[in-house]
Amino acid sequence: MGWGDIFQATQLMNKKDIIIVNFNYRLSVHGFLCLGTEDAPGNAGMKDQVALLRWVQKNIASFGGNPDDVTIIGYSAGSASVDLLMLSKSAEGLFHRVVPESGGNLAAFSIQRDPVEIAKKFARQLNFTNVDDIYALEEFYKTAPLELLMSDPFFDKTDSTFMFGPCVERNIGEETFLIESPLTTLKNGNFKKLPVLYGFAEMEGLFRIDFFPFWKQMMNDKFSDFLPADLKFKSEGEREHVANKIKRFYFGNGPVSEDNILQYVNFFTDVIFAYPMLWATKLHVEAGNNQVYLYEYSFVDEDVPVVPHTNIRGANHCAQSFAVLDGKNLTHLSHTDESLATHLYD
Repeated sequence: MGWGDIFQATQLMNKKDIIIVNFNYRLSVHGFLCLGTEDAPGNAGMKDQVALLRWVQKNIASFGGNPDDVTIIGYSAGSASVDLLMLSKSAEGLFHRVVPESGGNLAAFSIQRDPVEIAKKFARQLNFTNVDDIYALEEFYKTAPLELLMSDPFFDKTDSTFMFGPCVERNIGEETFLIESPLTTLKNGNFKKLPVLYGFAEMEGLFRIDFFPFWKQMMNDKFSDFLPADLKFKSEGEREHVANKIKRFYFGNGPVSEDNILQYVNFFTDVIFAYPMLWATKLHVEAGNNQVYLYEYSFVDEDVPVVPHTNIRGANHCAQSFAVLDGKNLTHLSHTDESLATHLYD
């Protein structure tokens, strides 16, 4: 969701001798339908990003830039994107440093586990029934109106995914973006080791706070529905056993309620953002990358609202990115804010 210049970074650009390039790439079904066919092989949105990086290599010198000094930075889904670009052979050599902010390539939302099944499921939601014929399914998606394909924002899934996203591609003789899972690539160390700065905010799980009034009872009824999609179990019994252990770890023996809403935030912080990025950091180090840096951003000021049912403030999803991107006029920052922004720019 979103678009390339939804936020800009002119303040950062004015502070430092840098050139900033932002851009659009295809989203949702159009960017990430993955059928393994000639017309829908998958990862169109990621290939758009690779095309942009090739454009930078070819053209940035004309704007006063240095094609040998490129840093890719992303936040949220963009963070997962730059983290995936770091592993893709198709993007190798197109950049030299990587800054993923609040999203990683090991997150459940980063990779579709069963993309054809996901495509079938969504098509059924749109009343298309011939889903088992892959070419009929492809034709449906190629001819369906934009408004129909955009009718579901995929934002309220409880398994920490958003349905359509990058996938491991089937090799059909065309250029591929991803041919094995990020976990496999990281474990094998089969990627170019670059300086990488991983970071996430203290309370990333506030990303899910608006769902709390609806989800608290759903979590009490069947917590296993909230396990991330990348977990696999031998049986439904094992799944329920693990779900109950996780629920007790975060919420004790009581129900999910207003009294432990901070644990609700912590759960989604860990599952969607913190754990995948910490795991990737560990695998980088084990693969021999000695230029890995990691931070947790926790700055808040009086403008940050308190967490509902508490008097606690926390840094929300991508707070570190929004502190640097244009949003506040630096001339109206408090002394503390201005000092923080200066450090971030440095």
